Amino acid sequence: MGLPLVAFFLNLIIMGWALGLMIIAAILRLGLGAESLAWVAVFILAPLSAVYYPVDSLPTWLHPISLALPSTHVFEGMRAAMFDQVFATDHFFKAVAWNALYMLIGMLTFLRAHYMVRVRGGVLNQGE
Repeated sequence: MGLPLVAFFLNLIIMGWALGLMIIAAILRLGLGAESLAWVAVFILAPLSAVYYPVDSLPTWLHPISLALPSTHVFEGMRAAMFDQVFATDHFFKAVAWNALYMLIGMLTFLRAHYMVRVRGGVLNQGE
């Protein structure tokens, strides 16, 4: 049970990196007012990610949104590892694929926001 949980946990960390890049890009682009977006994102993603309960308990119309998150596949895979003692390769590879997509989007978003802030000189104007 240990190695599958580690593999799923690494997927969760990568999702955190991608989400962090997107939030940092928003802060660079919109200023410190977008800092609250980081907190809101966690509270929005937690119920959709099947953290507390399986995806089947969500309303049917939320299933496609929930299944488009790597964290949903991570938690569903962790449930399978803990309760059924199987490594859910389908959930693992779906989490890897979604993470690759979101990491690419996160990197491109961050690089674009960083470039725009440098061009505008926005970093020099920020301060507490």
